[in-house]
Amino acid sequence: MELSDGDKNIINQMYPQASETASSEDPKVKYTITCNPEYSKNMFVFKPVFELLNGNGFSFKLGAYFFDEKGIALNDKSNINRSKDGQVVSWTKITPCCKTIAFASSGKNQIAFTLPTAVLPIKNGKNVFKYQFILWSGNTKIYCSPKYNIEFING
Repeated sequence: MELSDGDKNIINQMYPQASETASSEDPKVKYTITCNPEYSKNMFVFKPVFELLNGNGFSFKLGAYFFDEKGIALNDKSNINRSKDGQVVSWTKITPCCKTIAFASSGKNQIAFTLPTAVLPIKNGKNVFKYQFILWSGNTKIYCSPKYNIEFING
């Protein structure tokens, strides 16, 4: 005796199959996001380099989050460049046009965003901060880079 299509539908409704939480088609960053920030006129300019896989149809925010030289998150008291929890951040939106896309520091697929140094606790002399790239799709963290040092002399 075989089950009818109707019986199969009822059984599937009563006992749904477990869904996968992640697939090979989920968006991901293929390589570490790297960047050599440029400093000009009281502004840092970030032009990250990375490859995004399976991003077509998704919207992303790429943020550079800032820390002191010990790795403690910096808070933005000016409310100019801040995350929801108050951390200093500069970000840009990304809406990929194809399944796999490589972003470069120049040319057609360049991403560039800035951070005014006024939001950082700058002192005279040598300043050392850390920054980290985080790629978000909605409220889901897709990628987190290592923390990189950024140094500059003030005055």
